[in-house]
Amino acid sequence: AYKLDNTMFAYERALRWGDYDVAYSAHINEKGALSAEERKRLKRFRLTGYKVVQTKFTADGKHATQLVELRYYNDENVRERSLNLTVEWEYDDLGGRWQITSPFPVFK
Repeated sequence: AYKLDNTMFAYERALRWGDYDVAYSAHINEKGALSAEERKRLKRFRLTGYKVVQTKFTADGKHATQLVELRYYNDENVRERSLNLTVEWEYDDLGGRWQITSPFPVFK
């Protein structure tokens, strides 16, 4: 399916290592770059798990829906939380790459 596995892995790796600028840039509907304030806020969060529960492709292979369970904690209170996400992927024929059309995860 147009080499989506590598892109999904790169996205997961960016979130796991706290490289939120890279992860954010995969979301095509987000405007601009992360603000300095948001980048500072996100630095407090650490992922402890990224589990793909399910991935479904459309018949044309250019859209995928991924159900993901994120586990993370905030450095300030070290209480683990989970976040269930639906990540919508779309293949861009012109750019030759996969992009995320769903919003960036909201860590609390």
